[in-house]
Formats: sequence, C-alpha cells, structure tokens
Amino acid sequence: MKSAPVIVCSNNAVLFGRCADVNADPLTLVDARQAYYWVNPGGHMGLAGADERAPIGPQAGSRVGAKGTILLRNIACVIAVTDAAAKAWDEWPITTG
Repeated sequence: MKSAPVIVCSNNAVLFGRCADVNADPLTLVDARQAYYWVNPGGHMGLAGADERAPIGPQAGSRVGAKGTILLRNIACVIAVTDAAAKAWDEWPITTG
C-alpha cells in the first residue's frame, strides 16, 4: 500500500507525515514532523495546501521539528496534503528555536 502525505491533529499536536492506512489504530506516521508553531492564514487547510486562496505549507516564522516515525492514537482529524504542500514540508528546515 502506498503512503500518502497527511496532516494529523492529535492530542494538541499538529504533525505532517506519510501514512499507508489512515484508518489504522494506532496510526503509523512515517517521516513525521511536528509543527510547534506555524504561520499560515489558512490554518490547518493552508498547511495541507487544501485551499488555493491560502499559502501552501509552512511559511516564514513557522517552527517545525525533525523527522521520525511515530504511532498515534486519539486522533482528532487526518487531512490529505497536496503534492505542493508535501514538497514544502519536506524542504522546510528544522526550526524549533
């Protein structure tokens, strides 16, 4: 099964990564990156590139952590991420400070 880029909102965390099965429990998120702080007037949908009126992905001033594989439970939502937004997330530097 091919992994798809997604944004997952869970336990007050916003994470980007790739997931093969969005219905799994726990959900496995590969290459997961946590958005500690994000600047995007489109909110979660802007981070996902879901609304063409908003900037795509993280913007200047956003703070995003390093990549890792994590298991998630108690998920609030899973948002499909466009290819352009996934590219923006993949290229975003580690900026937690």
